[in-house]
Amino acid sequence: MKDLFDYYAPVLYRYVFSILKSDVDAQEITQLVFIKLWDIRSSLRDNTNFTSFVLTIARNTSYNYLKKKYREKMIFSQINSSLPEIDTDNIQTEDMVLEKELKIKLEDLIDKLPLQRKKIFKLSRYDGKTYHEIAGILGISENTVDTQIRKALRYLKENLADEISLVFALFLINIF
Repeated sequence: MKDLFDYYAPVLYRYVFSILKSDVDAQEITQLVFIKLWDIRSSLRDNTNFTSFVLTIARNTSYNYLKKKYREKMIFSQINSSLPEIDTDNIQTEDMVLEKELKIKLEDLIDKLPLQRKKIFKLSRYDGKTYHEIAGILGISENTVDTQIRKALRYLKENLADEISLVFALFLINIF
């Protein structure tokens, strides 16, 4: 079989390439032809014009491949045409408005935090200070810093849950 492959592979490749006009597709179909030959090897007759037989398999496999590609392209085209147009400019504007509203809501919630918790949160999230640095600045333990950050985050998460759900829902509506 290796001798057959070595002899016929270049011939088949050139023939399939002339049909498909694609290097990758021609290589794939050439391999498929040899797989088909291997599958039917026991039923091959000695008096068969092997070159003609192999080229016929290659031609039919190539045409079937082209038909399959065409059907896939048509299905994709139908799906694509049934999707609504998305106005990306409008989405970007809406995103900017929603982002601004979320930032305002977040700032409002942060301002409602108890004074010490607000200081700790801002030092951590806005100024990028470590828990160790915050503890040193405010004269408190790192454990207190950790506790206050956790409480602040839980408060913000609970109070922003509705807004985040709304943003996600609007995002999905814009996609579909």
